[in-house]
Amino acid sequence: MSLANAFQRQSYNLIVFEMIVLVLVVGLVDFVTGYQVSFFMFYGPPIFFTAWFCDKKTALLVALLSGITWWWADFASGHPYLHNWHEAWEVVMRLGFFIFIAIGLTGAPGHRRSAHRVT
Repeated sequence: MSLANAFQRQSYNLIVFEMIVLVLVVGLVDFVTGYQVSFFMFYGPPIFFTAWFCDKKTALLVALLSGITWWWADFASGHPYLHNWHEAWEVVMRLGFFIFIAIGLTGAPGHRRSAHRVT
């Protein structure tokens, strides 16, 4: 069974729950490894799967949660910024990337939009 088929058989709520948990796990690993090692690309798969198997609004919610989680991991690990604008720039860039994934995939041809919405 392929990964796509496994996800398609799951309920909408279960997929959302799994992706939120995955974001939090990535955030925890991001925090533990410290700010010297960038883990921001690993926030992409939960956004990808949410955008592909759910809807745009839910994908944007997971993207926002990913941005907040990334910021928390960065802040809590003690990342020193010389200027406040640099920290703001990093947050905007990461969040923009996450939103780009969410919006881009929900509009992609072949998107499994509303493949099933079992609750």
